[in-house]
Amino acid sequence: NEQKITNPVLNGSSTLQILKNIRTNDSLKLKYRTIYNQAVVLLVSYFGSAISDLFRYTSKVAVQQGKEKRVLGENIKIDIAALLELGETVDDAIGDLLIANKDISFQDMKSIHRAFKDYFGITIEKDKIINNIIFGQACRHAIVHEGAVVNSRIVNQVKTATPRKLKQQILSGESISFTIEEIEALSSSMKKYVIMLSDKIKTYNYSTE
Repeated sequence: NEQKITNPVLNGSSTLQILKNIRTNDSLKLKYRTIYNQAVVLLVSYFGSAISDLFRYTSKVAVQQGKEKRVLGENIKIDIAALLELGETVDDAIGDLLIANKDISFQDMKSIHRAFKDYFGITIEKDKIINNIIFGQACRHAIVHEGAVVNSRIVNQVKTATPRKLKQQILSGESISFTIEEIEALSSSMKKYVIMLSDKIKTYNYSTE
């Protein structure tokens, strides 16, 4: 008003009205749903990467200490040529060899639990935190491979993941859509699990039997 600019294109009122309409009509909701779902995919990937790093570290320490029979007694297949290439870095490669030979997946909580229990005797009791992660991993699979649509496999996978904070019920055929609050809850659960697992690794006793 002070500058006497009455043209709505120049004074910003047109832009403001467009933004108000977007807010009122939720016209970008579908696009943001895709972005939020992709955030879940990335969270599961980052979580799996962090857990795999912890597994590699623990495997290396177990071999260097020379006490962990659960690791030292494991049979793996490797070509002699590949073994020679490892040279003095074999300690660093133990974790990767176990992962490859035993088909360990760090985007699946059952596989994670089994790997740390079988090789290091480390266990974490299933609770709401783990159930949230199980749900996130299942949804990640649906988002990536099923077009974000729930199928019966996903329903069965999360059936026992209770209690949890994320989506109390999902039905076959419905579309997966995460909110910011749900993404933050999943992220918090993953961080807490990594901390708990790290603490267990710091204090676990190697098996010599």
